[in-house]
Amino acid sequence: QAFKLRETDQVVAPEPEAPEEPKPKEKETYIGEIKSFNIINGFGFIQNATLKEKYGRDVFLHESQFEGMKIGDRVSFTLQVKDGKPQALDVKRVSKKSLLSPVLAPDLSPEQTQVEGAEAAAEAEAGDTMLDDPPPDAAETAVDAEEREKQSRRLLRACASERPCSLEEMKEALEAGAEVNTRDVTGQTAIMVSALNMRGGDRKCKLLLEHNADLQLTSDAESTQTTLEWVRERINPNFAEYLEALSKGEAAKLEMTLDAPRADEF
Repeated sequence: QAFKLRETDQVVAPEPEAPEEPKPKEKETYIGEIKSFNIINGFGFIQNATLKEKYGRDVFLHESQFEGMKIGDRVSFTLQVKDGKPQALDVKRVSKKSLLSPVLAPDLSPEQTQVEGAEAAAEAEAGDTMLDDPPPDAAETAVDAEEREKQSRRLLRACASERPCSLEEMKEALEAGAEVNTRDVTGQTAIMVSALNMRGGDRKCKLLLEHNADLQLTSDAESTQTTLEWVRERINPNFAEYLEALSKGEAAKLEMTLDAPRADEF
């Protein structure tokens, strides 16, 4: 059975326009100072007053962002927030020259910029060359391989020496570019050589840890034993605990006299 169909005017609703995708927000750059770093756990923290006030904590710094840095370095970084906790990305060392400009240091308040800039300018006027510092990569390569090797050998000699001036010689070698984790011909690291030293071994190990000596390096090329485990076995557990506490930035006191190393350790 057929029915007559009557055409009706149809009103077609316009399709809603797709909302514009938000433009990605440009990452803001912050300036801070590396406050601490735990070489065993592989992380540390950057201090920044603005972010600490906002998040109630310092900015987390992963070891992958710490390469080539040291505690006390002034750095720029971008921010990532996970579970309400700030984490630093794109971490780069900055010279005091960059602190003279609010454009290069957008995180600093005008008062902070004025103070930091005044300090940098005063150093420049006094003949300090920090305003003309080369970029970080160039600074890292300023000490050539030959000089670094020379200073590393000097460091190892001072680590093994029992002379009263040997601690000062270690400081000079480190400041001149010695590799803090250098090894001697037997494969022992500087901190292992120092640990075997009967005169001031604890102070020498402390100095090396202050320069980021790594207790997790293997005790030799063919071993899986870490330097810390080597110290625990070859020196004694108390000394190992002392070094571990120092590496974590904890207050540590060595209440013991180092035992003389066995003859087979030489």
